[in-house]
Amino acid sequence: MLIKIITFNVAHGRGLDGKIDIERQADFINKFKPDIVFLQEIDMYTKRAGERNQIREFSKRVFLPYSSMESNITLEDGYYGDGIISRFPISFSVNYLMPLTDLQHEQRGILCNRICLRNSKNKSIFSAFINI
Repeated sequence: MLIKIITFNVAHGRGLDGKIDIERQADFINKFKPDIVFLQEIDMYTKRAGERNQIREFSKRVFLPYSSMESNITLEDGYYGDGIISRFPISFSVNYLMPLTDLQHEQRGILCNRICLRNSKNKSIFSAFINI
């Protein structure tokens, strides 16, 4: 079984032109036809992202029905962290906050998910995927 996994720092949807445009980023991701996508710097309900649930929007627009998002920071009445969208079911998700070594930097986390894969005989294979 060949699985295509990509990672993408969405910078809360902001492109190089400064415009927040999730649709444009999802179109870019779709070109690669991934099975699993690790998303960093994703927002959920923050003012700067238009109070949108970005992980759900990416899931819909990239046609990957399963998603997981965990927060590293509470920001603007919402959350900011890492996410995973997947073609395969996500059976478990946990986020581990990294130790802060410098208060001038933002909180980082490690998102760990268990994703149920299927082999050619349709038997379940469980694997853990980590997103930092």
